[in-house]
Amino acid sequence: MGLESFLVDQRDIQKRGGKCVKHPVSCLIYDMLKELGMNLEQLIVLDVTYGEGRFYGAWRPRLLLGSDIRVHRWVVEPDWFTRCPSWSVWTRVQKLGIVPDIVVVDPPWTNYNHRGRKHYYEYMALGDDSTVLEGGLITARKLGVKYLLVHYKDRIVPSGTRVLNEKYFIYVSRYLKNNEIDTNPNKTWFGILEVMG
Repeated sequence: MGLESFLVDQRDIQKRGGKCVKHPVSCLIYDMLKELGMNLEQLIVLDVTYGEGRFYGAWRPRLLLGSDIRVHRWVVEPDWFTRCPSWSVWTRVQKLGIVPDIVVVDPPWTNYNHRGRKHYYEYMALGDDSTVLEGGLITARKLGVKYLLVHYKDRIVPSGTRVLNEKYFIYVSRYLKNNEIDTNPNKTWFGILEVMG
């Protein structure tokens, strides 16, 4: 199966209209979870790199827990939030007595032509992208969470996980390279992983 079968173009999502125009990534995540048969309205989500909450602009889980190293200007306000890095949030969530259905991690990375990720430089004092990703996985394991949703610049499947669903997302920018599948600098990876053991 070629890369084309996993490719989703931002413009195709936005053609649906409604909330997908403003929040195409949120609609992509919604679609991926639905494809796995998940009941999104009943999910408890823990996002360990909450940022602005853009992943939830088009849909909202039953309970939305967020953590980040600081409070950003939220597009979507979480139901609960704590300031801490991805690798230690599990201790705080454990005290709540809540077991999330899925942990979301969007490790810090930047792309020379993507201006929207500037606040991720703040993480560099605490750890690089692999540290934050590993922290999300540690949190999932410590809490007994079965699923991990990862957004990253490249396909990444940590040891002890397996891919259940994945998409490459072509986002539109002022750079006109959107039709070059293999070399497109505006391509990112979304994966829903099963956490084993």
